[in-house]
Amino acid sequence: MSACLLMIYFRIRTSKKEKMSLGFIILRHVNSARTDLYWQECHDSIRRLYPEETIMIIDDNSNEEFLTTTKDLDNTILIRSEFPGRAEILPYYYFLKNKMCETAIFLHDSVFLRSRFPDEYITSPDFRYIPLWHFHHDFTDPEGERNFLYHCFDKERADFLAKMHADRETWIPCFGVMTIITHDFLTKIDEHYDIARLMKIRNRKDREHLERIMACIFASLHRPTQPSLFGDILSFMPWGVTFEERHAYEHLPIINALTNATSLLLSEKKCVHKNWLSHHRRMVAIECIFPVIVMTIPIGMDPNSAR
Repeated sequence: MSACLLMIYFRIRTSKKEKMSLGFIILRHVNSARTDLYWQECHDSIRRLYPEETIMIIDDNSNEEFLTTTKDLDNTILIRSEFPGRAEILPYYYFLKNKMCETAIFLHDSVFLRSRFPDEYITSPDFRYIPLWHFHHDFTDPEGERNFLYHCFDKERADFLAKMHADRETWIPCFGVMTIITHDFLTKIDEHYDIARLMKIRNRKDREHLERIMACIFASLHRPTQPSLFGDILSFMPWGVTFEERHAYEHLPIINALTNATSLLLSEKKCVHKNWLSHHRRMVAIECIFPVIVMTIPIGMDPNSAR
């Protein structure tokens, strides 16, 4: 049986002829009662600050056993993706095909807003895109990323991007591939590279490669004056903050909570070698991670497959 796309509209007030200037796209994956709280907090944090803007929720293979389906979702589009496990590329794919607004903000379900975004990224006629956060090249896997390029693209496109990828002065990784982006610029990207080619993601490692490859693609067409809106993710807030600890960071304009234990372990190991984190921050990360591992990775499950 072939997969099908399910789109549900909850009281959309904007007509097809009257696109709003700004919208939000939440990438959702629920695999426990705990992670079911994430997307609801993300949604509500947007609604408190943007009561009228359309929100699109893209569900990436959530477990229906844990998923709340009775929540009031006013002015919201829910898409149950027919491409399970493609994760971070899905907002680009569906926004390209569903122009619900002129400019969209892509968020993971574990990201929570505490203030509105600067208006210049919404109203400026010259704006194209900007990542929410970036990180440095110490965390990259050049050979794996190059292989992923040739897995996704024809030789001509792959050769061009591989050459750019080799020059680290021209791009910087985009954390979680979370961006503010216009539909016009995304259309331009698709015309040059065909976004659907990046749907060939096979596993978590490919998703990590996507953070680097999309950064190269962005930079090949436009380079913002700053690498990201909120800066280096490791400098912005302590790495390893959990959902329950988010209240300690209410002073920040936006909060990124930990959802994946494997990612933290991998990043923590690299950070220790590079002296990126202080001894205190490493201890906080280690203390946070073991309860998360127990709660989110069932016995017998391969940790590398956990989201």
